[in-house]
Amino acid sequence: MSIIFSDRQIVDAFKTRNVVFESSAVVARNGDLIIKSILEFGKEGCIRRQAIIKTDSLHTFSVAQQIGQYQADVMEIIDALELTREWLRGDKQSTFSQFVDQESPLYFHGRMDSKDVVISIFGHTLSGLELKSKNAPRLESMPFGQRIETLADLFRAHLRSVDKISINDVINGQLYKDVVAC
Repeated sequence: MSIIFSDRQIVDAFKTRNVVFESSAVVARNGDLIIKSILEFGKEGCIRRQAIIKTDSLHTFSVAQQIGQYQADVMEIIDALELTREWLRGDKQSTFSQFVDQESPLYFHGRMDSKDVVISIFGHTLSGLELKSKNAPRLESMPFGQRIETLADLFRAHLRSVDKISINDVINGQLYKDVVAC
């Protein structure tokens, strides 16, 4: 397995919660390109996106297209996080809802609960994930809003790493792997 990039880090913006972000791209032994991003919230589960892209001679022309689809899926998560942060700027008396319709759907929901602002994220890999903060003026610029922005920034950094993947190198590595093995 050849590692193109790999990073796993604790998200320091969350002081009272174990949050870890993993970003990686590897070429498997069979030549498949595996790209993934995982945002782990401890026992509450994770937001995971992964693409397994065939790079053999039958699939070489679709590699860029499949990478682009993966990037679009990750962009939808970033958009949902940005919309969540925008909701924090507005009237929190009305609820917020954003659905990310993908192979692994996510549902973002924001509401006022007593005097707390609660953002819940639902998905088949998440169990009871709620991010809470006391309601305050300019909540979007306080640590709570900054945490949401940090999550979006982690996914943005992952996309910048994906942009640096040399499709030609991945394809050429697959096409010429038999020549190198001789």
